[in-house]
Amino acid sequence: MIGSLDRACGGAAQLARLVGEAGIGKTRLVNEFVARIRDEDPFAGVAIRHAVCSPLGEQSYGTLAAVLRSAYGIAQKADAAEAEAKVAEALAELGLPAEEADRLMPLYLHVLGLGDPNAVLKHVEPEQLRRQIFFAIRTVFERRLALSPLLIIVEDLHWADAVSLEALRFLMDRLERTRLMLLFTHRPMLELDQFGSGRISHTTLRLPPLSDTDGQRLLAAYFSHGWCEPPGRLFNRILEREGGIRFSSRRSSAASSKPAPCNAMARCGE
Repeated sequence: MIGSLDRACGGAAQLARLVGEAGIGKTRLVNEFVARIRDEDPFAGVAIRHAVCSPLGEQSYGTLAAVLRSAYGIAQKADAAEAEAKVAEALAELGLPAEEADRLMPLYLHVLGLGDPNAVLKHVEPEQLRRQIFFAIRTVFERRLALSPLLIIVEDLHWADAVSLEALRFLMDRLERTRLMLLFTHRPMLELDQFGSGRISHTTLRLPPLSDTDGQRLLAAYFSHGWCEPPGRLFNRILEREGGIRFSSRRSSAASSKPAPCNAMARCGE
């Protein structure tokens, strides 16, 4: 992924995908990637926008709205007035003329799910509204990319709404010669072979389940200071249950109202 970002910084837009089952470690890899590029001088100027799609599903433009909220620091519960003030400030910083910003503002508020406070869009046909929104998003992206490279991270893309996916595809088709990198994570259930644009380079990293050997090493490293006696066959039982998915136990514990007891660890407290 570092190579993809380096090429993007050189003016060739990139799409990178991390594909793997839930709990396999996609988010951990994304976090390590972001931490690394923040520590490297060649990427010091890269602006990062980070969105995570909701498992409850996204409303229309929900994924795109999450990217905008990340860009402008808009809280999920912000009202229209607060959001408008932050968007207006950001557009001014991008050098957008005031009259153009005023014209585009209702479109951004619509994407953010804040309605149409001044009823500017009430007579606009849905297809025309979609085209206007895509143009507005392209405008702000082009302005931002003129200032610095841009990395957009969207996690759990399999939960994204259809129109946001279409908008992202639209951007890829028209920003192929810019300093843009898109990094998506999703599960194998979502096939994006026809999603990406043929105009930008694609890199796909598929994360397989851990082998038994790697699983044993991971467990040994994790519990190295907690075992009072050898775990015997317990490691094998854990590996059989988790099927090579390194974080599935963590997800199960988080979803449960009561943590599962661990007799081996309990013995350490005796």
